[in-house]
Amino acid sequence: MLYARLNDAGAAFEPQRNVIQEKVGLDGGGSVAADGLGNVYVAWHAPNRPKAGEAAREVWVAQSTDDGKNFAKEREAWKEPTGACGCCGMRMFADASGGTYILYRSATEMVHRDIWLLMAKRGEAFSGKKVGEWEIGKCVMSSASFAPILGAKSGAIAA
Repeated sequence: MLYARLNDAGAAFEPQRNVIQEKVGLDGGGSVAADGLGNVYVAWHAPNRPKAGEAAREVWVAQSTDDGKNFAKEREAWKEPTGACGCCGMRMFADASGGTYILYRSATEMVHRDIWLLMAKRGEAFSGKKVGEWEIGKCVMSSASFAPILGAKSGAIAA
């Protein structure tokens, strides 16, 4: 998961760097979100151990608290064993108040391809909620998206 930021002078991009330190196996894309408070998040799903299948995939987040200059080591977004559909896209969003949201498709027991919404208030751990159920024994190659709620400082609309 390569990341590059505009330098402080705003004249050029800094050299790209990989924010993945341990949890390799990126598939289905990843996502970048920034909250305007100096926090930048890079999220992706990958196996929790080498060569594990979709049921062992988790969502990982690397966070910067200095506008993307430095990133902490990736951490599990949520500890529930939902798996993550390997090809399905996931998205992360940060609202103006520092709330963060992640939308992804699970792969529990390889047949539960449910949509999960992870949410965290500023500085707190993520909690999760199943927002859509689907039982199908294959990857459906779906995607996800967020938009801010117009006129609100917090919250998001997810699809």
